[in-house]
Amino acid sequence: MPQTVLQAYCCCLLVVCIPAHVLLHACDAVYGLQEILRPFLLVCESKNPRLIGAVLGSIQKLLAHNAVSDEGRQHIIQALHQVERSSDDTVKLKILQTALTLLQNPSNADDQEGAGQVLSLCMRIYCHNKSLPTVVNTAAATVRQAVALLFDHAVTGSSGGSSGTEGVATGREIAAVMLLQDLLNMCAGSPATWLKCPLVGRSFVLDLLEFVLLHRPAAFQAHSAF
Repeated sequence: MPQTVLQAYCCCLLVVCIPAHVLLHACDAVYGLQEILRPFLLVCESKNPRLIGAVLGSIQKLLAHNAVSDEGRQHIIQALHQVERSSDDTVKLKILQTALTLLQNPSNADDQEGAGQVLSLCMRIYCHNKSLPTVVNTAAATVRQAVALLFDHAVTGSSGGSSGTEGVATGREIAAVMLLQDLLNMCAGSPATWLKCPLVGRSFVLDLLEFVLLHRPAAFQAHSAF
């Protein structure tokens, strides 16, 4: 992959050129530099599961340290959709790990479209009946955590300083409402509209609804939309 090697070399040059005093805040130095992220994204276009798994691990670390811009985050979501087609179970586990890290960052919580894409990805991996039980179980746990995070962000948005104009729902609040509507639709046997995934088993959807009602009641108490 000569193009990937060239991009990696350019990435190294960029890091070398960052002043020493800036490197003390390495994440701030990397933030917004698309050249840093590009080699990783190029590997995601390959068909090498071993390399893709390693790259997703690196991307997940960049996300965890908040070293990726909003534009870079969109590119990562697109890359995850590309590698979703891989039949390698290790890659699927890395996708789930990266997806959860994307949703954990509250600064991205108002991107309801991105949140829907990421959660849809996790749902599709859960529904894929050819995966190993380990992958399916991990996907189920990831979906539960992701659903809880979206409702947590909705509460944070209403009580903190990230909420929008009074009377106007923020992106995180819209995401939580649309998620609840999709869960109710699937529970009734109808397809989801916000989530782009196959119809999920009713027992699992009921489990998600019960979990949210029991452990995230503040979301329903805080918003009239619920």
